[in-house]
Amino acid sequence: MGVATCNELLSDSARSGRHVLPLLEGSAWSEDSGRSWDGGVTLPVDRNPVGISDTKTKKIGRWLIPLFSRCSTVRWSLSRSVFSVSLPLLTAHFDLKVGDLVLTLPSIVILAGSAALRANERDVAGSGTPPTIALLLVFGFVVRNNSVLLALTGIPFDRALFYHKLFAVVAIFLAAIHGGAYVLARADDEQERDGSSLVTGLVAFAAMIMLFALSLSVVRRRCYEHFVRMHWILFILVLVCALIHGAGFALVGIVPWQIDMIYRVVYRTRIYEQGSLVTMTNEQSNSAESYASVVEVLKKPVRRGIIARDQVSICQLPGNITRIRFPRIRADTGEEFKHKPGQYAFLCIPAFSSLAWHPFSISSSPHEGFVTFHIKAVGDWTNALYEAASESVTDSVVPFDILVDGPYGSLSIDIESPATYSHYVALAAGMGVTPIRSIVNWLHNECYFQRGEGIQRVHFVWSVGDCETIRAFLNKETTVVVDHPTKHAMISYLPGLLRSPMALNEPTDTFFSQIHLTQGVLDVDQQLQKCVWYGSRPATVKILREMGEHAKQSGRFRVAVLVCGPPAMVKDVITATLKLSEELKVQFDVHTQQFAL
Repeated sequence: MGVATCNELLSDSARSGRHVLPLLEGSAWSEDSGRSWDGGVTLPVDRNPVGISDTKTKKIGRWLIPLFSRCSTVRWSLSRSVFSVSLPLLTAHFDLKVGDLVLTLPSIVILAGSAALRANERDVAGSGTPPTIALLLVFGFVVRNNSVLLALTGIPFDRALFYHKLFAVVAIFLAAIHGGAYVLARADDEQERDGSSLVTGLVAFAAMIMLFALSLSVVRRRCYEHFVRMHWILFILVLVCALIHGAGFALVGIVPWQIDMIYRVVYRTRIYEQGSLVTMTNEQSNSAESYASVVEVLKKPVRRGIIARDQVSICQLPGNITRIRFPRIRADTGEEFKHKPGQYAFLCIPAFSSLAWHPFSISSSPHEGFVTFHIKAVGDWTNALYEAASESVTDSVVPFDILVDGPYGSLSIDIESPATYSHYVALAAGMGVTPIRSIVNWLHNECYFQRGEGIQRVHFVWSVGDCETIRAFLNKETTVVVDHPTKHAMISYLPGLLRSPMALNEPTDTFFSQIHLTQGVLDVDQQLQKCVWYGSRPATVKILREMGEHAKQSGRFRVAVLVCGPPAMVKDVITATLKLSEELKVQFDVHTQQFAL
């Protein structure tokens, strides 16, 4: 996954026309359109809270907005030409692109070469500098709200996690070289024995090895709770030993991480759950007083946050799926949860575990009335959540607090630009439909209710193994009405318009959907049978080829491919797009997501 962003300095509320203050991170290279690839909660505030003249504000805006636009153009140009370019074999097998090598390979080569050279010279202290720098990078890449990295390279937190793991392995390797330098120096009598340094070095190295072993996906996914606890314990152990050992410079990387964590855990979750700390306008104050008077009459304690318990609903859906949702805009306070298509958020339920934060894709689109999560029960935490949900599809108020950290993530391709893409293929497998549903519904809203041009073809393909999952996402009783922010109430494409008798779902339509039920019994609503293929798998190569040919006939030479599924599926799609790009002379730009981070 990977999309560029920058702080929204000047933005007008699309709903009220007033300036809004991004209480949470709202970073985008955008003007006052309100679009952003990072989200947050916004509240109307005073136009001039600190007495700055409107003239000065406008001058600053006229200077900054064009600068941000130019930076955005450069960033996306680099993304298409460098950062997001696929590589044969490496991209399909290891999810490595040109940008990954550009950003990491020089650093790794320099650090490894320096460590080896120092070790060969029996310079024990000098050989300890490269692993210290690697540790600093390990800490730096784990900062979730790293808007600078995101803005300059388009690398979001979920992609930075890969670099976090990569440099953790590099740090272990360099630490081993550092240890080898000590052994060689001792053998040549060039190094005095230092008991404390030896012990702290060995303990830190052993802790790093254990961190690596416990972070392997096979261990992490089966024993996630133990992984989280041990990760914290071993992390602290490495920090203490590194400090005593003399690698205090690595702690520099801890500072932004600490600031980020305090912001997320202490401030952001508090804002989401209990409301804003910002002084309200007179209009808001009057509304709040009226609301407070109602609360006083009812004698009910009510929280005012966007995800306060009385705002969040939960229910069970077919296929062992739990749906959590809350209003995107809280009616009584005007607080808004801002997110973009394809993003995800971390959820924590303190009643289950105060340390466990699990990432889940946001399945709703930014224009919909509710922010929605669809969560499959596959482990202890998700099974406990499913059991705690209501047994009917009628939503009930959540019986416990839910903390939200996010949204995070961004697309590695600029689907917002009609000049870049007019043809899209959206591929999903199983629960991988959650971010794809959000993206497809956003594209449909953009096509028919926003820009009204530029999008020529969108082909949605979903491979699923059971009817229950289809019903959970597409049945009438499990869907909700969405709300257009400025015009009128409407129904989203998936499933509302797709279920309509007026929708023929022909391959020549602008939006065409294929749902492949690979096994099980065909038991779906009659309205959905026009888009369900039973007992077959998608002909991915054929679908991509036809889209590429249509784009070429239309005079367009780029196709956006968005895929979310298991690694094998992602690998097949990347391999196919590389071959077709060469064959058709049409560039297939692929954005990939997998089920777990």
